[in-house]
Amino acid sequence: MTASPSWRALYERKKTGRLTGTQRLLFESPRPEIEFYDTQQDEWQIENLAARPEYQQEIAAHYSMLKEWMTATGDFPPERRRRAGYVDRVTGVLFSLDVPPMINE
Repeated sequence: MTASPSWRALYERKKTGRLTGTQRLLFESPRPEIEFYDTQQDEWQIENLAARPEYQQEIAAHYSMLKEWMTATGDFPPERRRRAGYVDRVTGVLFSLDVPPMINE
């Protein structure tokens, strides 16, 4: 992602303080633990609905489906998928070509 011309343009705008509010979300750090969007009404996934009480049942249902899928496919939890120092959304530091080791938690 960070090698793309669009990311580099956004990064340059970030350095000069010229990002829009929506563009600043790309650099948000840390990312929210849960992100939940209405992709029909919000195709760009700008408004995270995860904190709204009226979506809690739907989020729980999706999480349950995810857990079932993970069990059925032998997938492993997301926390085992993270890599130390993988992305710095605050500074916008470009990815390294080296892949850091997995975190064993």
